[in-house]
Amino acid sequence: MLTITLLKVTHSGRAEAKKLHPFIENCDVFAPENAYCSVADAVECERQWQQDLKSGRSRAHMKEVIAGWSLFCTSDERYYKEIFWKSMYQFRKPAFYLERFAPDVSRRLEERKTEANTLSESALDELALGRVDEFLRMDWQALQIANDVNAVRDREMARNLDGAETELCKKYSHLSANIKLTGLVGSVHTPERYMTLSVTPVDLRTDNRIITDMVDARVRCLPFEEGMCIADFS
Repeated sequence: MLTITLLKVTHSGRAEAKKLHPFIENCDVFAPENAYCSVADAVECERQWQQDLKSGRSRAHMKEVIAGWSLFCTSDERYYKEIFWKSMYQFRKPAFYLERFAPDVSRRLEERKTEANTLSESALDELALGRVDEFLRMDWQALQIANDVNAVRDREMARNLDGAETELCKKYSHLSANIKLTGLVGSVHTPERYMTLSVTPVDLRTDNRIITDMVDARVRCLPFEEGMCIADFS
């Protein structure tokens, strides 16, 4: 039997990072978000993490190793990432990555991401020049691309969550018959919409913005001028 909890996060902020600790402690397997990842990369990351868990390194030593994984992140993102992986090491939790694309699909999604980001940046340039109509057109186009890409990613996460029990039993034979799997995804993602299994979503975000993300805008059917936001691949 598989029990799935899905954490909705912003991937940054100290207050949110601290909330991850009990969820990691109380699960059997944790599923980090790994945007656009190929199946080969997912398998290799899982294998490498298992080696880290078996390495016998002290937590202090592992803290230094983990710090090296986030050198190019902002301070908030670095803190978040370090808290997450330190907790994963402390509680010796195996990882199961939610995105496992074929290589060509992975590359195409990355290209689409770059296309949307470029459009968003160009849209802001148009706005700075006072060309509001052109800004709206370009930003809306970027938002549509972001939505399309996120939908593909959500379906992939859903497929892997639905098939996780079989995969986890093969990969981690020490697990009990009742597996508690906790996943972490950006707040714009809703893979549960495409799943056959039951999921418990938990919103870990700390703010109370009226409009928080593209999913909120879509679900609430907000008009364009109220729901519009810059393309978001979180």
